[in-house]
Amino acid sequence: MTSRILFMLSSLALMAIIVEGGGGGGDYRKKTPEPSSPPPTSSFPSFSPSKAPKPPKNPKPPSDIVDSLMPGMPSLSPSLSMSPTDLPSSSPTVSTAPTASPSAEPSSSPSETPTSTPSSSPSISSAPSSAPIAYARPDRVDIRYVSWLDLDSETQDIARSLDYDIYTWNNYGNNLIEYYQWTDLTKDQMDAATSLGYDQKSWDCWQNHFEAYRYIDLGSEGIQVLQWMDDLGVTYAYWNGYGDAPASEETLWWDLTTEERYAAAQLCFFRRSWNEMDYYYNNMFPMLKPKFRFVEWTSLDESTRSIAEQSMKYSKLSWNVIGLDPIESRAWSQLKESESEAATKIGFTQASWDCWMNHFKGYTWEELVFYGMDFHYTALGWTELSWEGIDSPPPSSAKLWDQLTETEREHAADVCYYASTWDGLDMSPNDGSFPFAKPKMRYVPWTQLSGEDQSRAGDSLLYTETTWNEYGTADIEAKVLGRVV
Repeated sequence: MTSRILFMLSSLALMAIIVEGGGGGGDYRKKTPEPSSPPPTSSFPSFSPSKAPKPPKNPKPPSDIVDSLMPGMPSLSPSLSMSPTDLPSSSPTVSTAPTASPSAEPSSSPSETPTSTPSSSPSISSAPSSAPIAYARPDRVDIRYVSWLDLDSETQDIARSLDYDIYTWNNYGNNLIEYYQWTDLTKDQMDAATSLGYDQKSWDCWQNHFEAYRYIDLGSEGIQVLQWMDDLGVTYAYWNGYGDAPASEETLWWDLTTEERYAAAQLCFFRRSWNEMDYYYNNMFPMLKPKFRFVEWTSLDESTRSIAEQSMKYSKLSWNVIGLDPIESRAWSQLKESESEAATKIGFTQASWDCWMNHFKGYTWEELVFYGMDFHYTALGWTELSWEGIDSPPPSSAKLWDQLTETEREHAADVCYYASTWDGLDMSPNDGSFPFAKPKMRYVPWTQLSGEDQSRAGDSLLYTETTWNEYGTADIEAKVLGRVV
């Protein structure tokens, strides 16, 4: 937010702006654009996982000049208009009825015992109720998330008319136009944005994230995003430039709590737009790897092995072949309470489980879109129909890691795959004559193989259901250097 204040002061040549009811929101996630940064050649650049430095916080001004110099401070009588008036009211009215917007603090403490009949004049709470206020996130404008080099020349020209170039297009939040809500755009800019597929609702959510709105308008009918700002810890004071930033502002996407990440997604953020630029661990992964899960079974500490075996029902084989155990086919939200508690004890979080163990396969396509994970599976060839099992899986699903294209490997890594987990290799020590990792496919029960894989195993390798399920009984597995023993 501080950077938005700095931007407003510099762009308006330190002119005072007086706004009724709380000014436009601050730079909640976006930092001041850095046009001097070199334009990346890829839309998925790699960065270290440390947060970029923020501008220094704007100090609270003296009380006698707040209203004249501080953009976004409330007037004495806030209106409910979506557009600010030129001057503040000098004679505030006093009403006995509740205001349409919530007060920052309740006027009186609640009674200790509820009344038997509802109040004829209910108060309005600033905190969301257990049932969220009606809100529908607008559809995403997908063309905005296509790499600049993959845009056709006509779309590039439209984007240039909105002051985009390869850098500001590929790195979200670095074009000044994204600091403006729809009604701040010129007619030509609106026309260009419309050509890209935007309207007022989709622009204000996906481009601006409601950051140019006055705080008082965030909870207005037809907007109703204050509930999500509340979940992220945003306060009236912070929004208007004189309060502390919420902890979520300096938190990377996957380090947010589950509730914070859901709220951010409702405000049309996903990992890359929330983080402002892409941050990778080990130049590859979107979050830290839970190292304990990639330790071979017999090398685990006794406590971890006991919890994994007794509470999560792992065996030596299903632990050593990542992706083999049925529990890993379920997302965190689908685990039994006892299972998620056990997973937490050994070191998992909801995010690390869903990415490293489940790879988001337990999500519906709608959930993938909601959190922006569909970008990666779309790049791997998946569609909503193939994801839901109506169409066949894409060719990438049958490839080994080394057979994937570089782009496919990048997107697979974004959902926490790497060579061993993609290929389903066994971590068990193999000190025999052929010390190669064992393929996971061999340990999948016959009935869970696709018809095509059953045909390959039966026709070419002469397996039957019995010899497939009982390891070592097939003739082909007894062959050593061309001789059957």
